[in-house]
Amino acid sequence: MKLIYLAHPYGGNDLNIISAGVMWRYLTQTFPHYHIFNAVNYFVGLKDIFTEAGIQRRYTDMVTRCDELWVAPGWENSAGCKAEIEEATKIGMKVRYLAEGTV
Repeated sequence: MKLIYLAHPYGGNDLNIISAGVMWRYLTQTFPHYHIFNAVNYFVGLKDIFTEAGIQRRYTDMVTRCDELWVAPGWENSAGCKAEIEEATKIGMKVRYLAEGTV
């Protein structure tokens, strides 16, 4: 089973947590043969434990463990998404940009 890293903007906006969750659920139902890793919901739960730099190291590490990176709309304004794309590109990972209205 492929492991897909879902890169979704967060930027401290709680609405993005909801949006990432809705997109994750939709993608999980649409692609049941893939395991979709919802980075926003996972890492938001760590923000009171680790510094921003500590979380960044963890999501960079997690990207390298996945088979593909799927990028949600709005990534252009997200430093986190850009870092995830950069890491995936650096290691030659397939990057798929999801269309607006995917969910």
